[in-house]
Amino acid sequence: MKKIKFASMFLIISMMLCSCGSQTIGKGASVMEYGDTEISEGAYKYLFASVKQYYVDTFSDINDNTDYWQETSPTGKTYAQVIDEEIRKAVTAIVISAQLYDDSGYELSDSDIQTIDDTLDSVIQDFGGRSALNLALADYKLDDKSLREVYILQYKYEYMISESPLSSVSESNVEKFYNENYVNVKFIFFDTENDYVYDENGRKIVGSDGKYQSVELSEEQKKDKIKKAEELYEKLVSGDANDFDTEYSSQKEFDFSYYPNGMYFCRDNYQSLGISTVALAAFDMKTDEIKLITDDNAAYIVKKCELPERAYENDSDSIQFTDLTNLCEAYRFQETIDVCAEDLIKNDEIINKYSVSNTSAVTF
Repeated sequence: MKKIKFASMFLIISMMLCSCGSQTIGKGASVMEYGDTEISEGAYKYLFASVKQYYVDTFSDINDNTDYWQETSPTGKTYAQVIDEEIRKAVTAIVISAQLYDDSGYELSDSDIQTIDDTLDSVIQDFGGRSALNLALADYKLDDKSLREVYILQYKYEYMISESPLSSVSESNVEKFYNENYVNVKFIFFDTENDYVYDENGRKIVGSDGKYQSVELSEEQKKDKIKKAEELYEKLVSGDANDFDTEYSSQKEFDFSYYPNGMYFCRDNYQSLGISTVALAAFDMKTDEIKLITDDNAAYIVKKCELPERAYENDSDSIQFTDLTNLCEAYRFQETIDVCAEDLIKNDEIINKYSVSNTSAVTF
């Protein structure tokens, strides 16, 4: 099944969708209604399960079990609470954008319809027949006909987020988004789980697998690493050490030569870099502030730097902004969705029944 994009916490994701029309899609109580677009509890559950599958497929650190979902994330909420909130935003965007498609006078072409039907035929074939598919869909109070409506909504949503004027941006839009949503940080890294193996020249040794060789630290060695981080932090803030930039550029545990001016985090897309602890702290820090941050795997001495003017245009920094325009487009699209959501009719009692912790992911 083809994957599509939607605007949410990371702002752009891939997912399966639902359709619009004057009739409720699927059986069961109505859960969301915007204009003539309405989805039932079954359709909502299907969408919820589809988006959950996206997260499980996309983020390798997600473990689909109760312990993981109940774990506290860097935001202070459980991972279940974080992802549940994003899925609800996604389904809201689906329903509203499908209605906006119709209101804008767009129509699916014969080619679009053929692609949708081909997709459904492929799913039927994968299940070994229409009856087997409908048996699987019964848990969502859907059948192959209502699933086709789901795929129609998918097409409408995809068009609105990628092709419609609602998501188009100007150069000034991009600059404004950059200034309001990005931070620039430098940090000195202390791995508190492993230590690299170095040769006599102080260079990291690469193993036969092409990766740097490392050894797991003992509990005593971990404490020593944290103590070193704490001592350097105290010296930096008191002015008794080399300046921060000198320490930053001379650190051995991580090669920051690719980030000569530091790293850039976007407020709604920092998770993809795998260092959420640093990013979340940076958003709350003042410019030039230095802070010591620790998590289960590492210690970081972080400095929030002044955000350079249009760093995305610099040769040395531009590689960190490959998604900038897409993020800005998604952000502007989400702004439209948020305004329209004020007129969304929804059943919160049913919506709150479904969580990633109690809803199985769906792959079709």
